[in-house]
Amino acid sequence: MEAGAATNDVVGGGEDRAKDNENRMDSTCCQQPESSALQVKLPNRPPGKNVSPMGKSLTQARRIIWRGDPPMILKPVLLPLRIFLLDPIFNILSRLVPLFLPARIDKILTTILLDYLTIPVLRTLYVHHTPVMNKGGVFNEQLARNATRNVILQPTVVAIHPPTDIQSAFQGVVSFICSAIGDIAGIVTNPRKLTGWMTALRQFNTFLEQTGVGAELEEAIQKPLLQGRLLDNVKILSDIQKSDNDNHDRVLKAQKEDDYATMTVAMHKDIQRGHRLMRFATSAYGTDMIRSALDIQVDAHQLIEIQENPLQAISIHTQIPTGDVKFLYAGNDTDYDKHVLHHFVAIDHKHQSIVLAIRGTLSLSGAIVDIQGMATDYCSGKAHKGMSEMARNLWNDSGFKIAALMTTHEDYKLVVTGHSLGAGTACLLTLLLYVEEVFPNRTVECFAFAPPPTFFWDNHQKSVLDKSNSACAKQIEKAMQNTVAFIHDNDVVPFLSVSAVRRMINLLDSVDCHTESIWFWKRWRIFNDYDKVPSEITNSVLNVAERGAVDGEYNMCIPARNVVWCKQNILGRFEAFCCDPQKVAQGNIFLSVDMLTDHLPEQYENALDALLLST
Repeated sequence: MEAGAATNDVVGGGEDRAKDNENRMDSTCCQQPESSALQVKLPNRPPGKNVSPMGKSLTQARRIIWRGDPPMILKPVLLPLRIFLLDPIFNILSRLVPLFLPARIDKILTTILLDYLTIPVLRTLYVHHTPVMNKGGVFNEQLARNATRNVILQPTVVAIHPPTDIQSAFQGVVSFICSAIGDIAGIVTNPRKLTGWMTALRQFNTFLEQTGVGAELEEAIQKPLLQGRLLDNVKILSDIQKSDNDNHDRVLKAQKEDDYATMTVAMHKDIQRGHRLMRFATSAYGTDMIRSALDIQVDAHQLIEIQENPLQAISIHTQIPTGDVKFLYAGNDTDYDKHVLHHFVAIDHKHQSIVLAIRGTLSLSGAIVDIQGMATDYCSGKAHKGMSEMARNLWNDSGFKIAALMTTHEDYKLVVTGHSLGAGTACLLTLLLYVEEVFPNRTVECFAFAPPPTFFWDNHQKSVLDKSNSACAKQIEKAMQNTVAFIHDNDVVPFLSVSAVRRMINLLDSVDCHTESIWFWKRWRIFNDYDKVPSEITNSVLNVAERGAVDGEYNMCIPARNVVWCKQNILGRFEAFCCDPQKVAQGNIFLSVDMLTDHLPEQYENALDALLLST
């Protein structure tokens, strides 16, 4: 699931296509290696020299710092140092350095790393309980090297506590950086990848120019940014939204008006299933993100298993046997025209489900897919261009293997899940499977966590459609009835449609019309809460006139039966609200300090944990 991770496939037999062999290795490749060093595959090195000594040493160093149990007096210093400095440095460098180092320089730097970093760290962590001194009290390098090997090979009982919210967010950032390194390395091996990026960015820029949205962005964002008042405008708008209780009103306005008792029972069932499937969605991000979302205490040996063995990491987090993870797709840079999101497929025998988990945004390629929010024809409606392409590409690449699993497990249903970009793609893939009747007599369900609005369909016009489109309309409704989406508190992503962004631009522009005539000192006092927001700005924002739709703008929503909105009240307890996807799409983007951190996978897991305990 991380760039370069091994891929396991036990489906398809002799029918496997040749191109799949480029993305797939035998399941033994995902097993923990017997030697002390992780075997890192480097595509840009000649055969027989594809293991970097520096990569091996950095991986060993990363193992050592997590197996270490520092003296009590040094723990307040060394433990934060391990989490926020040493581990991310070793993680990033183990991916980055081998890509650019010639073999001879690689060996020299490896020796320097061992003598001047690994050994000193070992002395600090282990000198209090590891014999690395001669009888005369002189440090013995050979004993230290032997101790290094023993630390790597022999399990130790060092308790690793679940990460805090800050640690989880930091590890998520590091994971994105590592994936970005893999993306950039892919450009070196395949220049077509860069061409694909540039083509996507040009299409996005053309959309902005032709619709006039680019000019609106320039007026509301670029102009105040260059004149030094954009942050003031954002803070003022955020204060107005809070004072008007806009965030709470969004939830109340979006709630469904169905029978409360029936709706509550259905929502509780969705929460129970969503609690389990969110772990699959997190696991699709790979080993680093799984580690950031741990909610149990593990020892150092288990932590290293999670870091280095994708199958074991998925097994621990989802609580299914490693043998039930049927294949992992970890990417292929040789054919960027058919870019496929990372994903894995597992069998959940306990719930008689075949689970397809799709990774969200964890790379530059994923971010470029995100911004392609232009509308394109899809399943008799309009859909997010980038995500609709990802849905088709994923099924074209892995659909036949999933179909084979569905054939061999006749009583099982297919469950598609994902978070963020993976959730949006999962929703659109579910629509595609129903509209094209891929599994006409089987159930396909979708559990989407933090999906952006991805689909527009005017179901009020279905009465005038021809017979074929009428059948399509029924399949779309069926797909939506089998889809449930989840929003965590102030997460901004489920509101990022073209329409919502234009509404936010309009509000910021309304604020800027006033702040451009306010002196810097006055803005500074408002920004730091010394002065209240002037009433004329508040009235202007609350009574701003809506702008008309532009060509190519559709009121997209999350194509789901229900949206379960998990909100934290003033007492810190989570409450769940059953909301209408159409009404959710009409809500404004709420600016808050946690609108990005609330999007993280571990935050969704924590919210669902709390809701499950309260039900």
